[in-house]
Amino acid sequence: MKENITLSFLKKQVEEAQKVNNINILSSLPSSSLDSLLVYTNLLYKWSKKINLISPVPLEDIIYNHILDSLVGFFLVFKSLELKEGDLVLDLGSGAGLPGLVSGISYPSLNFILLEPREKRVFFLKEVIRVLGLKNIKVIRDRIENLDSKLLNSLSLITERAVRKDLDIFLTKKGILKENTNLALFLSPILKEEAIKLISKKRKFFSLLPYHIPPNNKKRNILITAKP
Repeated sequence: MKENITLSFLKKQVEEAQKVNNINILSSLPSSSLDSLLVYTNLLYKWSKKINLISPVPLEDIIYNHILDSLVGFFLVFKSLELKEGDLVLDLGSGAGLPGLVSGISYPSLNFILLEPREKRVFFLKEVIRVLGLKNIKVIRDRIENLDSKLLNSLSLITERAVRKDLDIFLTKKGILKENTNLALFLSPILKEEAIKLISKKRKFFSLLPYHIPPNNKKRNILITAKP
């Protein structure tokens, strides 16, 4: 079992993900992004042994299950929505920084807020930001229903690796999903149909983008809402 991931291993897996999905991620990333993602991955692995950030998995599986999932998924979102410099993205329930930290590292021209209520995870997120010197990402310890309307109105996009309870927030809490804000939900196959059913009650226009994650080409989906 690996105790550290090398840059060459990470790059090889990204190249494989590009091939599987017929996309070119690396051409859109700053040259330093893979180095920063490597540092983040190794920090995530080490910290997860001490606090509950992600389920215990071998280091290689963090690349497959978390880094590539976030990297490929947000690339599709970025291209689909044609996000532009200075756009503000809120990562809801950011947890270990997935997909928010991966996205913020990869797209420094965008601004990110990582919203996370749990103290230990907030501490981890802030430590990664400090170590990597990330200027386009900040952390807020809170829940989305407590954010003020001015901040919510300034968002271009909300991202989330969706779980069932959070899908209800967009339906039951008025004023959270503003008309000028897009929503991108990273979905496991088990949540796909339920998410479509629930979100279609709130937004009439949305798209579902499938993608695959090596090495076993695990299928994932992103549901993207469009502005009304």
